[in-house]
Amino acid sequence: MYPHLIIDGYNLIRSSQSLSRQERFGLEEGRTALLERLAAYKRIKAHPITVVFDAADGFCLSERTERQAGVQVVFSPVGQTADEVIVRLAGNKGTKAPVVTSDRELAARVEKKGATAVDSQVFEDRMEMAFYLETKGEDVDSE
Repeated sequence: MYPHLIIDGYNLIRSSQSLSRQERFGLEEGRTALLERLAAYKRIKAHPITVVFDAADGFCLSERTERQAGVQVVFSPVGQTADEVIVRLAGNKGTKAPVVTSDRELAARVEKKGATAVDSQVFEDRMEMAFYLETKGEDVDSE
């Protein structure tokens, strides 16, 4: 069974040169670019993926969850940060659930819950390779 990845969405976008360039056009563009790359990663690696963002439009009274291209997308509710949602999910997903973030405080919090923190840049390199291989039509096993 593949580990369930939990992604600190805006942290990953803002840690990435290419994704942050997309976000300059708007939050939606940044999220869309990230979700395209996560979907490619998921098709190649088969990990269940949840990406968490702070409240969409600032008006979500309760946590909003949707599915896009096979990736679970969670928006935190008003009054709760994405970090708080990520910590809760990390505790629910069990030991060693990888949490992708470069936020040191969040990394420490999820590690206390038994999760493993993965630096955003390290994960981005893996995600970009999967995206590249998919767009080139390459067989992952041959790389």
